[in-house]
Amino acid sequence: MGLGTIVFRKAMVTTTLEDERTWEVETGIPIRDFSMDVFQDLIVIVCYRNTGLERQVRFHSMSTGKDHPLARRPVVEIKATEPRLTSCNIAINNDVVGIIFQDQIVHSNQRLDANVLAVWAWKSGDLLLYLPSNLDNVVDSLSFLSPNHVLVGWRALFHREAQNMHEKSSLDVYDLSRGAEASPIKRFLLPELDEAATVLEFTICCDSTPTPSQHCPRPFYASPDHKICKIQIVFGYQLSGLMMRESPISLFLFTHVFLQEYGPSVTPPDETMETIIVPWDQWGNNTRTTLWNPAESVYNICVNGSRVIRKIPTNVPNRFKLQLCDFNPYAISSIESLPGKPTSNYRYVHPSHDNVLEMRVFKQKVYSPLPYLEITTKKSFEAHDVMLDHDNIYLVRTREIEVLSF
Repeated sequence: MGLGTIVFRKAMVTTTLEDERTWEVETGIPIRDFSMDVFQDLIVIVCYRNTGLERQVRFHSMSTGKDHPLARRPVVEIKATEPRLTSCNIAINNDVVGIIFQDQIVHSNQRLDANVLAVWAWKSGDLLLYLPSNLDNVVDSLSFLSPNHVLVGWRALFHREAQNMHEKSSLDVYDLSRGAEASPIKRFLLPELDEAATVLEFTICCDSTPTPSQHCPRPFYASPDHKICKIQIVFGYQLSGLMMRESPISLFLFTHVFLQEYGPSVTPPDETMETIIVPWDQWGNNTRTTLWNPAESVYNICVNGSRVIRKIPTNVPNRFKLQLCDFNPYAISSIESLPGKPTSNYRYVHPSHDNVLEMRVFKQKVYSPLPYLEITTKKSFEAHDVMLDHDNIYLVRTREIEVLSF
């Protein structure tokens, strides 16, 4: 293989009669990280650089490995705080690309996270949003809610001088049309935390809605504002000076919750701030909060449209049942209308079912009544993890992936 070679393997698609195929491309550049969008024939590459403080990003074609023909500026750069780059989080949504560069700085003899988020219009190369971390907060995760809106998770920065960390984490919505350094248009607050608690990690998952094209033959997808968004949160709890890592929780809600208008009771805290503050009691009733086991890797795609896929342990080691959770209200209503009792692998989770969460990180009980439909396989499968897209379920194993079609 040559420099920067990437091997692609595309699964078969029964709905459009597409066969499985494998191909490789040579980009000719050293790759630090990459992501792809088959619907746009696009590879987003973060280049590996040994010297300098530039973070170089390239937009290439999945078909040829060369510069993407629609990218007027196929190479863009931003400045970094240090040459060392630990990792990246790349999100693609049609014409926009967002990347969190996970950097670090040294402050008061402490190595601290100093992540930077940049969003580009990849066809023009224009920088739409630039968010550096600070000594209070770290930009931790992102997901696109629409072509013009991005959701960003901000967590408190943990260091010796940090104070009131339980108040410094939020989910912020940015309008990409307002400039690269614009303030968020909305800030969604979490349930009130105990003074000893803080957010250690956000992971936001929401699949993009592609624009139909020759690379995207399906005519219908979930509407951009009616997709399910998964927000996984890892909390920490301080005891005797030690930060204890708590079990993660997952919030599920539709993207329109972040985009809708809120009533007059939700107002900015002062006249100098443009951001609308939305407390938990204004949006928590639109969520489902769970203690489901998280995916093994942030690179596993477990959310698609209104559906979420997860593993259910069995009595046999390394074998799991698969559970598809569909938040589509029309899917729920169709099950409710079935005559008699549904089959045992279906369960309608009513708003009043399993809707209370109690953890020591919260000052009060957390209520989250969003209903959904559970569909659990009767058969068990061997899998390290499980993924989902529009057409298939993927069982991820150590050296292979098994594809299950709907």
